[in-house]
Amino acid sequence: MDARKKFIIDAGYYGIIGIAALLVFQYILPIMVPFIIAFIVAGLLQLTLDKMDFKHTSMRKLASIGLCSIFYLIVFVIVLVVGSRLIKETGDLVRAIPRLFSELVPFINRGFDELEVTVAAYDTNLAKVIDQMATSTLKTISQTVTDFSAKALILVTGYATSIPGIIVNVVITVISTFFMAIDFDLILSFLKKLIPSSKKELVDTSLHYAKSMIGVYIKSYTLLFTLTFIELTVGFALLKVPYAVLLALIIAIFDLLPILGTGGILLPWALILVVMGNLKLAAGIAALYVIITAVRQTLEPKIVGAQIGLHPLATLISMLVGLRLFGLVGLIAFPVTLAVITAMNRSRNARIQAEARKQQQEAPASPESEKKAAAKAKPQKKKNPMSRIRARKK
Repeated sequence: MDARKKFIIDAGYYGIIGIAALLVFQYILPIMVPFIIAFIVAGLLQLTLDKMDFKHTSMRKLASIGLCSIFYLIVFVIVLVVGSRLIKETGDLVRAIPRLFSELVPFINRGFDELEVTVAAYDTNLAKVIDQMATSTLKTISQTVTDFSAKALILVTGYATSIPGIIVNVVITVISTFFMAIDFDLILSFLKKLIPSSKKELVDTSLHYAKSMIGVYIKSYTLLFTLTFIELTVGFALLKVPYAVLLALIIAIFDLLPILGTGGILLPWALILVVMGNLKLAAGIAALYVIITAVRQTLEPKIVGAQIGLHPLATLISMLVGLRLFGLVGLIAFPVTLAVITAMNRSRNARIQAEARKQQQEAPASPESEKKAAAKAKPQKKKNPMSRIRARKK
């Protein structure tokens, strides 16, 4: 009865904590995103500052201001250069979608016509069904293109109206980063004082693993994303594919998803080009996919290694669940949290096994085991072969 009561109390306690955490993530976290980003950026900049030797705290604060200024200047230049190109190519692509559809329609019609002629020789009723299917398919594609154009226009208008809010959030993030970078140690010590003494060891362990995992994720996947983006941009430019930067960015983001990768876009694209008769571009896209896959398969184990330790399917599920529940923050936070929990569990199991082996080595041996060990260690008397011969004669 006591065990059942304890179970009910524990379940209610952890249930309340879970609901509170869900509410915090759902409603409070989006408001705190600028400050969370600022804290993460300030923390990453501290890693660089820790490698420098400062005699006075005032020098460290000045270095923090300078480092923040350089960081945001680089970010601003990248966003300005790449962003302007992306905006231009996005507008051109949205306007070109109806034209691309009109170019694709004759190939779809020709495919259905050839199929209908082939089937009509065996079954006229099935040929009629294929004809109806072709009409329905073209109508559906046309409606999809029209809906996409309308949604794209609504999306662009929505982003245009949200620009003032985005600017405010960016300004808050930048200013918060400067303040947090200057007084990062004070903020960290204040947060540590809020943690109960009984939970400090658990929190320190969690932060250690979280810091290492976040570092692995940021370094490894930023490098892989940049490498894939550069490869795609150069490849599309050599193949003279329009909207090279925009398409490279979209495919590079898609490549970050586990299991799917660049093949989820490049291979169907190459297949469509084969159907349309553009074999030269199809071969180029296929060759580009092979090169990107070979480079990724070679570098990813060296860059990422076994430090994350998550199965690709588990990573994909955690990303989708995080995206559905908490948007972009959940997309990044859920896999990292799962990786931290997995690493902590693996470390705990290894520590338990090491302690068990140590206890076995330090445990006193029993009298029976000592006798057996002594018997094994005692040298056995070798019998004289001449005594065996005499015994046989007798």
